[in-house]
Amino acid sequence: MPSKKIIFIIFFILISSTFPQQRFILKPNGQLSKLSTQKILKDKSSEVKQPAGFTDTISYRSFGGNFNTDFKFAGQDVIMQWFQAPANFIIKKIGFNCSSIEEFNMLEIKIYKLNLTKDEIISADTERWGYFISKGNGFNDINPFLEEASEPKTWIPFNNREYFCGDLLWELDQIPFSVHNDGNEKTYDWYTTGWMGYEPKLKTGDIFGIFLRNIYWFLDTMKIGVYSSKDAGYNGFKFYANGKKSSPGHPDTTTWGWWSEPYTFDIALAIDITGCEPPDVNHFTRLPSTLSTEPREVTVKVFWGCSDTIKTVYLIYSINDNNKWIEIPMTMDSEYTWKAKLPGQPPNTKVTYWIKGLFDNGNFARSVFWTYLIFAPTPNVNTLLVFDNPGSFFSDYFISKKYFGNDDFVNFTPRQFDHDIWCYGPLTTELVNYYDNILEIVPSTSGYYNDSVIVPWLKVNSNHNYFLAGQEWLGARYGFQDSTFSEGSFEYDILGITHSFNDVSYADNSGQKIPSRVFPQQGLLLGGPLYSLFNSQPTDSMICDPERISNYENWIDGYEILPDVQADMKVETRGIEGKSKVEIVPCASHRILTAGNRIAFLSYDPLSISSSPVKYWYGFSETAPQVQALKWFGIITNVQENTGTIPDQFSLSQNYPNPFNPTTSIKFRNTKLGFVSLKVYDILGRKVETLVNEAKQAGVYEVEFNASNLPSGIYFCQLKAGDFIQTKKMILLR
Repeated sequence: MPSKKIIFIIFFILISSTFPQQRFILKPNGQLSKLSTQKILKDKSSEVKQPAGFTDTISYRSFGGNFNTDFKFAGQDVIMQWFQAPANFIIKKIGFNCSSIEEFNMLEIKIYKLNLTKDEIISADTERWGYFISKGNGFNDINPFLEEASEPKTWIPFNNREYFCGDLLWELDQIPFSVHNDGNEKTYDWYTTGWMGYEPKLKTGDIFGIFLRNIYWFLDTMKIGVYSSKDAGYNGFKFYANGKKSSPGHPDTTTWGWWSEPYTFDIALAIDITGCEPPDVNHFTRLPSTLSTEPREVTVKVFWGCSDTIKTVYLIYSINDNNKWIEIPMTMDSEYTWKAKLPGQPPNTKVTYWIKGLFDNGNFARSVFWTYLIFAPTPNVNTLLVFDNPGSFFSDYFISKKYFGNDDFVNFTPRQFDHDIWCYGPLTTELVNYYDNILEIVPSTSGYYNDSVIVPWLKVNSNHNYFLAGQEWLGARYGFQDSTFSEGSFEYDILGITHSFNDVSYADNSGQKIPSRVFPQQGLLLGGPLYSLFNSQPTDSMICDPERISNYENWIDGYEILPDVQADMKVETRGIEGKSKVEIVPCASHRILTAGNRIAFLSYDPLSISSSPVKYWYGFSETAPQVQALKWFGIITNVQENTGTIPDQFSLSQNYPNPFNPTTSIKFRNTKLGFVSLKVYDILGRKVETLVNEAKQAGVYEVEFNASNLPSGIYFCQLKAGDFIQTKKMILLR
């Protein structure tokens, strides 16, 4: 499976006992977040922030993680989330945030010390580690734990990985737990460790794992989901009892066993601190990029050791990377919380800030840096390019000059069109309402999804159009599992997808470093021009090759579509549903919603299209689907200019060919600089396409009209330039 390095954060809730009792949230990297009240934990929490009965409002979301993935583990599968203890403590309760269940909902819980360092875990790619032999256990004769292995205790390693579990600290062996999924992603179920008569103890620096096993006795069935994050910072582990690409009754022997995964599983702990915690000021407000120029408040929860007393806390910031740091003293808001406001800034200002705490004993603590942008939509620009990449600020050069080519493979001249760029995190309603067209590109993974903003934006105006492309967009959201979509889901209602085939480049434990064959579809709106160009080139195969072009491994997805959706590109699979299988399935498509919105989707990185054996970078060509989407949305026009000779009169030539199917060329002459419109109407006089609607220099122009989405019939093309009006009849014949 993938080398999908993602970042995530998970947390604990802590309480201290030997020293004056203090409660915290703990992340795997050892950072603490202090709670201020002492109450008894209940078994059910109505908030993700902490167990019921606590009044503080601290949650992992304040640390920047997006726990929006439903990561599933089936019968006899195990998931593990690791942590590092920043102080001595006793584990009192274990919390589990369920995202989905089938009919069976029972868990087994274990806590082990781990024979791994923090760096060894963080640096692990998505890779296979191994398993134990357990002859006659009824579960493929393999198991995840040493004590369950048959004699002789045999570990089957992969990638030179050793078994990583050390001492068993605590377990509830074969005792079921109910997992209550009420559809609220802010709900935990809490399990008291004292039920077993003892509570596990950890020391400062210990690295340990919380293991949850689905104890259903049939493999690949009765899946339980856990809310998970791909952008918080530290990878978890999963034991696949039947393999990563398996199905009931069809084990995948090449992938079963332990794997490191690019997810943080939403598991929490309530503990008693029995020693001093280190000073920490990292739990502060992470402000998102915004359109607002008003002052913005930052709060921080400050923690310090038993003998330390906080003296002063500063909010320190600079603008536009000028290295001039300005200190703002923060005021105490409660026992542990301090706050201050960053001054308002003008549009297009980049703000970077961090927190510094000074203590009476001379110690100090400083936080990580955080950056946001005061974004300003450009007046009269109606197109927004969205580049999803968490934690990074990208330039206009990277997006428009790379993703929208113009067949210039010498100087790499980009397409010229009016647009704004957003590459600063999740979209907001306030932002998208400035635009009519949104083109969103997810080159690898983003950790967040914008459909909750896109859906209402589409409903507001039938002229709002949406393009989405990304090789991990489908897979990452559902734990890289094939999924079926129904009415009510974004995939079904907007994209027109009924079923996804995850990572079709992958089979028999390999494939992600090898290109996939792809097939543009003749005569289709987004794929037809690519098909024509490909067939004019001296090459054998068109390929999706992100490994060479974009420096990403190849994790292209395939999918099935609704009847009204047209497949512009298809991909040849190497594997589907856990078995080696060659099929041709869609990987790019478009549709028009009932209201009239135009929608396009690509399940791969648009830049990654090339050819073999002769290399031709189709992803940067004018025929690439993303460039065709610009034309379909009316952002650019298919206009070829010839201004060498100035015409002596206006004229509109008859389209050629005529009749046509589905494309035809229309030539017109313009005698002087002025506003020109070229529009197509149906036989009832309804406008169906605007081909030109802008000022043009004197010259001869040729426009391509693509009628892929129109029925056969008679259409009229009308040219207007000042007082000049001319109309030609065209016949679309399928």
